[in-house]
Amino acid sequence: MNKIRHAKVLKVTKDAGIKVADVEFALEGFQQPLMARLKQSSSSLQAAAAAGRGEEDLVIGDIYRSEGDHSFDWYNNNEPSAYKEISAELFAAAGTGTEDQREQLKRQLLEYGDVKHELQSGFEGAPSDVAGESGDSSLLI
Repeated sequence: MNKIRHAKVLKVTKDAGIKVADVEFALEGFQQPLMARLKQSSSSLQAAAAAGRGEEDLVIGDIYRSEGDHSFDWYNNNEPSAYKEISAELFAAAGTGTEDQREQLKRQLLEYGDVKHELQSGFEGAPSDVAGESGDSSLLI
C-alpha cells in the first residue's frame, strides 16, 4: 500500500441509520484526491474505544477518485459523476488480500494527523437524519 500524503475528514452523516464519514486523502502514485467512506458499526465510537474496541468498530467501504476538474470546479463538486469508484483498482495493485489492504488503509488514515479525533467528534455529533425521511444520503462532499 502506498503512503498517505494528506488526509482530512470531509463530513460525517447518517446513511440508512448508519453513521458514515467521507475522508479525503492523497496517496502516493495518484494525482487526483481519493475519498474513503468509513462506516461506524456500533452506536458510539467513544463507547467502543472505552470498551477497547475503538478502531475495530470502523469499517472501510468504497474508495473513490475525484474526477472533477478542480481548476474549473474550485468548489467541492457534489455531482456523483465527479467521483469514480476505484476500490478494485486500488487494492489489486498491492498484491495482498483485499481485506488486509482495507485494514492497512484504515489504520493509515486513522494515524494521519487529527483524522481519528475528527472522526470521534463527528460520529458523536452526527445528525440524526441528514436526507429527510429516507435516511439515505448520496455521495455529497
